[in-house]
Amino acid sequence: MASARIVGPAVPDIFARLADTFGAVALTRSLLYLSYLFPPRGGAGVQRSLKFAKYLPEFGWQPLIIANGGRASDGVTQMKDSTLLRDLPPGTIVRYTTDETKIEIKFRRWLNPTDTTPDARP
Repeated sequence: MASARIVGPAVPDIFARLADTFGAVALTRSLLYLSYLFPPRGGAGVQRSLKFAKYLPEFGWQPLIIANGGRASDGVTQMKDSTLLRDLPPGTIVRYTTDETKIEIKFRRWLNPTDTTPDARP
């Protein structure tokens, strides 16, 4: 019979222990996280990014999330579920992109020549 072994976090937080030992202020480490699929988009594809961002603060990381604005014309998913954002810890910063560049528009039309979606820019 195998015995269970209790282990700590995957990466020990050395900085927090040093701060406790010497009375210093522990600094929060920041992480820039770029995600194509992120809430308020819905569906299964957003779960990995959402849960990754949700649990980062428990390991001493503060995420700054840059996510796709979720244009319906990108053909990935049209489902929206803004309730998923409730899973994020308070103070999590999420910014969404808004514009397509000219190269993105050309690429989108090259992939789908029947696309009649108007351009994002004049």
